[in-house]
Amino acid sequence: MNLLTLNTHSYMEDDDDLQIEQLTKALIEQNIDVCALQEVNQYIDDSTFAHLDEYFVTNQTKAIIKSSNFAYRIIKRLQQKNIHYYWTWIPCHKGYDRFEEGLAILSKEPIEDSNVVLLSANDDFNDFHTRKTLGIKTKFFRKHCWFYSVHTSWWRDIINKDELCFPAQAQRLIDMTETKHNDDIVFLMGDFNNSASVRNEGYDLMKQTFADLYENAEQKVGEATVIKAIDGWQDNTKALRLDFIFCSWHLWSEQAKIIFNNDFYQQISDHFGLMITI
Repeated sequence: MNLLTLNTHSYMEDDDDLQIEQLTKALIEQNIDVCALQEVNQYIDDSTFAHLDEYFVTNQTKAIIKSSNFAYRIIKRLQQKNIHYYWTWIPCHKGYDRFEEGLAILSKEPIEDSNVVLLSANDDFNDFHTRKTLGIKTKFFRKHCWFYSVHTSWWRDIINKDELCFPAQAQRLIDMTETKHNDDIVFLMGDFNNSASVRNEGYDLMKQTFADLYENAEQKVGEATVIKAIDGWQDNTKALRLDFIFCSWHLWSEQAKIIFNNDFYQQISDHFGLMITI
């Protein structure tokens, strides 16, 4: 099984057509089974609706998918190549005053169920602090698995430095896994906004409950997923590992590979992608 997660930073890069072309190329060539995407945007002022087919799975948000929806455009490009993924999307909050920013999940296997969980303390669409996670249920290893696209807040609020954000969101992920998915394999895939190199913060907190499939990989190719100053990390001068695929089971992965870093596919976002082969 091949998993991929990427914070797409969609419509914030120079060439969204290039983003879509490189991403669809990688999905096909790397035979990706499940892909979790974050910062999947659609324009607020877009008045044209997407023409959805049986591959789109409605979730409890019943969100309106517009023709500018970045995940929808990826799906349409794949279908032009006669490749079909089941998918779903949710909006989380307003982005940069012009986007409905959200999360998407793509799956080769049919989606049997979906789940949306509020991670932040509030659910105000106009507040960028609002965070959710989107999950789908499919079957791999002859067992039901849940795959979640995750985009959390930072350990501390980037405006009010005295306010802790991530610990409560991590606890909601833990509670969700232990109560709703007690007998299932759960994968948490995405941008966690906490560096793997910082001790006693978000990464160590997640590792108390979940396995890091990058760390468990027999072969690792690349490490950092952010190498420059980006939004939320404006003062960053180091290479950081902020994007993870965590698992509720302590699975060993065959390979962990950093993707879309100009060494392995062209860079298309301010984050690199992470691909795990199990």
